[in-house]
Amino acid sequence: GRATRDPRSVADRLVPALVRGDLVVLGELTGEGARRLPRECPALARAVPLVETPALGDDDLLRIAAHAGATAAEGAPLETPATVLEGALALTRHLLPHRALPGAIATVARRAVLALRADDDAAGTLRHAHVITALAARPDRSRTTTCSPP
Repeated sequence: GRATRDPRSVADRLVPALVRGDLVVLGELTGEGARRLPRECPALARAVPLVETPALGDDDLLRIAAHAGATAAEGAPLETPATVLEGALALTRHLLPHRALPGAIATVARRAVLALRADDDAAGTLRHAHVITALAARPDRSRTTTCSPP
């Protein structure tokens, strides 16, 4: 994104620091995002080494969701039925196919816990309705960065 009237993007400003090693970036991309990066932002693609990891299995993704939810609960009692997490994973895959799964399911789990906190009737039990509320929430675009045209 653009932070000022400067025609360069935030990514353009970060490339020199990445090349010098002053900045380390850890993120995730879908396969499509990794294929687009060199085409859309060649300088950033050269500065950031991409490491491909094997896809995580459902058990690992469910553990990530459970951990993200517990972290978002900040120590408050939280009951998370397995069927709710499994439903959240299935809906995340279906409704957010453009997002990399580990981050997407963690985001949905955190937002579902926020929905649970706002629900006075839930008594600390995460429900499918909280997951639906999380998926209906406006996407967080604050982490999205684009490069200036080459």
